[in-house]
Amino acid sequence: MSTSLTPEESAIFTAEERKKLHQRCIDVRIENERYLRSHPELNIVLGEAVRLLLIHRPNEPVAFLEDFLATKDLKELAEKLLHAKAVKTSS
Repeated sequence: MSTSLTPEESAIFTAEERKKLHQRCIDVRIENERYLRSHPELNIVLGEAVRLLLIHRPNEPVAFLEDFLATKDLKELAEKLLHAKAVKTSS
């Protein structure tokens, strides 16, 4: 979430509103970071999705991602990848 405003957009807001908007953007970033940190499996699964996209380079990447994310064993895959990462970092 960017707080950069064009001159036209900036003219719409008062200085106080711009300050509040900026702070809200910071707050949202912090909330998002907390969420991601509380769910490390998300980064692992998304990283695996990107890795597979780059390996296979499908003609329809969105459909590829839809299929990947809709797989029934995605939770099992996430747990397996988390375990592998834990083993790797403990070595």
